[in-house]
Amino acid sequence: MQAFLQRTGIYISREPSGLLLQFKKVRMEDAGLYTCKGTINGATSTKSFTLEINENVKFVDVPSSQRIVLNREGFIKCVVTGSPSPRVTWDFQQKDSNTIVGITSGSKYQFEEGGLRITNVTSVNEEGFYNCKASQPELAVLDSRRISVEVIVPPVWKTKPKYTEGVLMQEYGPDFGKTVTTVLEALLIPVVEVLQQSSVALLPDSPVIKKNLDSNIVVTCEAPGVTSQDQVDFQWYLGSDIIPEREITSTVIPLETGIYISREPSGLLLQFKKVRMEDAGLYTCKGTINGATSTKSFTLEINENVKFVDVPSSQRIVLNREGFIKCVVTGSPSPRVTWDFQQKDSNTIVGITSGSKYQFEEGGLRITNVTSVNEEGFYNCKASQPELAVLDSRRISVEVIVPPVWKTKPKYTEGVLMQEVKMFCNATGKPKPSYTWYKGSSRDSTDFRDISQESRISMYRESGELVIRNIQRLDEGPYTCEAVVDLGDPATPDDDVLVSGTANLKVVIPAMIERLENKTVKKGDTVDLFCSVIGDRPMDISFHKVGNAAPYVYPTQASDSRITLEKSESGEYTSLKMTITATKEDDRGNYTCFANNTGGFDRRNGTIIVHYKPTFVKMKVPDVKYHWLASQPFKRNLTCIVEAEPLPGSWIWFRNNLPITPNETYEIHNMGLVSNLSVTVLSSNKYWVFGDYRCNASNDYGRDSHEIRLNEATVPGPPASIDVLGSTPTTVQLSVSTPLNQGGPPVSGYFIVFGTSDAGDEKTSNFNLGDEIVIRDLRPDTAYNIRVMAVNEVGQGDPKEIESRTLEVSVPEPVSITSPKNSPDSDKYTVAWDRPQNGGSVIESYTIKYRTVEMEEGAGDVPNVKPDSEGEWKTVEVLRPERRVMTLTQLNPDSWYEVQVLANNNKGASEGQSAFFKTMKDPYQPTDGTEQPNTTLSYAAENTTLSLGNQSTGSTPSYTTPIPIGTKGAAKTGASKKEGLSTGAIIGIVIAIFFVLLIILDVSCYFINNCGVLMCMCTQLCGKKTPADPAKHKKAADVEKGTGDEKQNLKDDMETADQEDKKPDASPEEVELKEETPNEKPAEKIDEESKA
Repeated sequence: MQAFLQRTGIYISREPSGLLLQFKKVRMEDAGLYTCKGTINGATSTKSFTLEINENVKFVDVPSSQRIVLNREGFIKCVVTGSPSPRVTWDFQQKDSNTIVGITSGSKYQFEEGGLRITNVTSVNEEGFYNCKASQPELAVLDSRRISVEVIVPPVWKTKPKYTEGVLMQEYGPDFGKTVTTVLEALLIPVVEVLQQSSVALLPDSPVIKKNLDSNIVVTCEAPGVTSQDQVDFQWYLGSDIIPEREITSTVIPLETGIYISREPSGLLLQFKKVRMEDAGLYTCKGTINGATSTKSFTLEINENVKFVDVPSSQRIVLNREGFIKCVVTGSPSPRVTWDFQQKDSNTIVGITSGSKYQFEEGGLRITNVTSVNEEGFYNCKASQPELAVLDSRRISVEVIVPPVWKTKPKYTEGVLMQEVKMFCNATGKPKPSYTWYKGSSRDSTDFRDISQESRISMYRESGELVIRNIQRLDEGPYTCEAVVDLGDPATPDDDVLVSGTANLKVVIPAMIERLENKTVKKGDTVDLFCSVIGDRPMDISFHKVGNAAPYVYPTQASDSRITLEKSESGEYTSLKMTITATKEDDRGNYTCFANNTGGFDRRNGTIIVHYKPTFVKMKVPDVKYHWLASQPFKRNLTCIVEAEPLPGSWIWFRNNLPITPNETYEIHNMGLVSNLSVTVLSSNKYWVFGDYRCNASNDYGRDSHEIRLNEATVPGPPASIDVLGSTPTTVQLSVSTPLNQGGPPVSGYFIVFGTSDAGDEKTSNFNLGDEIVIRDLRPDTAYNIRVMAVNEVGQGDPKEIESRTLEVSVPEPVSITSPKNSPDSDKYTVAWDRPQNGGSVIESYTIKYRTVEMEEGAGDVPNVKPDSEGEWKTVEVLRPERRVMTLTQLNPDSWYEVQVLANNNKGASEGQSAFFKTMKDPYQPTDGTEQPNTTLSYAAENTTLSLGNQSTGSTPSYTTPIPIGTKGAAKTGASKKEGLSTGAIIGIVIAIFFVLLIILDVSCYFINNCGVLMCMCTQLCGKKTPADPAKHKKAADVEKGTGDEKQNLKDDMETADQEDKKPDASPEEVELKEETPNEKPAEKIDEESKA
């Protein structure tokens, strides 16, 4: 059944009144007998109808320009289809004539299916316009096509190559015309008798003609049986009014609409072009035939199919209000309108019945109250004309508008003058509301105005934000926010749904200091300092003296009753007066007035200047300076600094109460509160230049003076004592006491000369005062003579001598471990240590010893080892002494370890000094107590010599083999084994894949460009490859083997080790028990990172 309906385009729909059979664009094959079978209360009833399909005239093949040939048979093509079959007639109009002549079918012209056949084209006058007219009288349809036909004249010799004679044309005799006339009269007599009895007939012959609006109609009024000898005249009437003739000719172009009269051989045609509703009425054809009158009438009824005049496809209704869905439909006969509804997310269509909820009105559907948003969806407006078997519909998308409800109403807001202020409002609704702000409390108030176009105002209609920039006092007042849900109909703006809210804007005048004057006062007088502020109250005003953190309190200071505060208000001004009585020098300075209110903060500085006489209160007493006669004479400044207001007007220097004038010994430089006397000691004045000097300063309020003594400076005496604090095979540490006589200027350091009894063996060292005095680079088991001289600004003093002997060569001093006690990892730990004293012999290697231990609970920062809890020592030899960082791996998680680092020289190993550390807990697997396997080493450098200690400390086998990087975790078993791949393994796999891809790319580039990737990069970026420095390789080899100058020169060895300490450490993540490369980090940095 469904397939049948889809194939035919026939639809069935149920209505409250019955079952509708609907044809969508009916086709010829839809014709047939249709029966409706109804069962009503068990009784069966049927009703049938036959559907006949009419197809209006259709011109299928009508070339607008055609040709026929003179003296031959011609054919003018005009293929027409239609149902019922159209009746085709022809008329002719010569090109230069306005006369249209009807063509009748006969011996000359034959009306054939598909065109007009001319048996013989006898004249070029048959060239012109042929009108092919197709009519369907049953349907009152007439249409035509105008064809331009050209007569082709075959070629005829105008001048033949030989003589010829033409044939004389013959004429009929004089009796020929009379004979024909007689014959015609005999034939016409009975015809005329018949015509006298004829009456008017109409085609189509129907008393009522029903046609659709805008269709074309032709009604022919004719008198059957008349001949050309009959006197025939026709006239059409509409009602009692004559319809004037208006024939369609070559000069009369038919309008789109109208009534036309055209004469045909068969009668008078009444033609309607796009019939209109006002064309309906009674039409009568009155014919006069040989004097006898006959009439024939028909009634024209116009049918107008359903027409949707005003049906917006999207409409809106408002929740909790009456709604109206517009659907204006016209037609004749009047359409019957029904409605159905479908929610947007549903496939169910529900019919709507007219009642209290829904009312079917002319022009639409009225909903008395929209009670739910579920009434939103698709409403189908269906209009039918059962008389015409017409049904059409329009689908209307209807949205339910939810009126806005305040979510955030406008609220009281304060804005600061000349600044920016924002006000907000926000509401819920559907669709999302838009917002408009107005100045004023309501639309009824006189001050209510639109502010959207004002330059200082920005209004954000989507968010509800109002921004007023550079606010002024006139901006203060009420502001109204309207939240509007637009119904979408610009013709009815008053129906917009809105809510409004009003809030006041208060413009706050910020604190602004208008007046704060500087004051000048004489010491001992009273001074007032005023600070006047404009702005909204309450206003907080205070005074601070610059340099004092705390403000002055109101009204009197507990620490200084001379200072009082008084606050006053007058109009817009708030003032604070600070009064200082009995002013002193310390009262001078800058005072800051701070003003603060809800609108803002302001500050301004004022200055109090206290005038007083000069005073040297900041100069020390006694004031002693030192100078001496040098090989190159120089100047020594005697400086006086005075306190005075105003600045001293006069500076005078005295020597033995005599004023000093500038000369080769003295120069005077006065700079406001400072005066410098530059003194130069010469051989000519060295006996009298030393002694007492006095400076005098004076201003308008008085004078004061200050004395400075200039003494002669000498070199210091010998040190008071020298003690040997300690010695090693290569160093001696001294303790030196300053001389009893420092010569005036303080001792700045010591100059030391030391050497053996051998001539030319002396060396020197300089030490600043306070430095640790250690004499280095000494030979073991050797006696040294040491002379120490104190040094001051003048020079070196007398020496004091001692003798000391260095110790014999011994094992290195104990190694101090600097790495932290907590490891950031669960299975490894980085050990770092300081370089110890070497005992007089180069340190050749380090030995790392470590073992597991158990700690007592609550041990604190200094752990206590449980008795008999120590594990077996494991050892590692570090053969490169410049390395002082090592990573131990494959450790037990959450375990304590004891570690020692021993330094080895040719005398043996240093004494062990223990340190303790603890590993972190394993986040993946708890410790089960299984003993860890032997520790392994992995070096970044190849072919490194190293020693691996086994679990027994009795044997230490040595190996010289390259150990590749990346073995981390490969030998882990037992407690340290983790499920799955470790992070290091994953990283290793990724790196391996990267290198494989790089090799493939390199090889490809080589075969394509004869140049690998790396070679191309070096050539393009670096130019010619620089050869390696052989000297560097040789030096590195010497260091590796412990030969050359590196072993013989202890000082160079220590400097190299110190430089290595400053280089960054290699990442412990990359190695297992790694002997660090020269990129290692200093121990103190490792300690900081471990703590982090």
